[in-house]
Amino acid sequence: MDLVYEELIGEMDLVYKELIGEMDLVYKELIGEMDLVYKELIGEMDLVYEELIGEMDLVYEELIGEMDLVYKELIGEMDLVYEELIGEMDLFYEEPIGEIDLVYEGLIGEMDLVYEELIGEMDLVYEELIGEMDLV
Repeated sequence: MDLVYEELIGEMDLVYKELIGEMDLVYKELIGEMDLVYKELIGEMDLVYEELIGEMDLVYEELIGEMDLVYKELIGEMDLVYEELIGEMDLFYEEPIGEIDLVYEGLIGEMDLVYEELIGEMDLVYEELIGEMDLV
């Protein structure tokens, strides 16, 4: 019985060693396949990441381009508004100047009339005085 027992133990050891060996091989294969799958996934993730970065760059460039266009439009509109305001300010400035000129011309005209009247009156007074002096 000891021999049978030893044989069984020996066979069990062999079977056990074979199973352990096969399990190691299976384990190594699985680890190898997992590494391959992991490397493939990492590669695919890198590609996806690079694509996303590329798309983000394009979107960013488009947004920057659109912002530049909007900025240029706003600057153009601001320039137009500024030019309109300057034009209106010039008109507003010219109007009072024109009115002042008219008032000034009116005053000059009135002063001329008053001066002519005074000269006329002085001439009359002077002629009267000359006439009176001639009588004396």
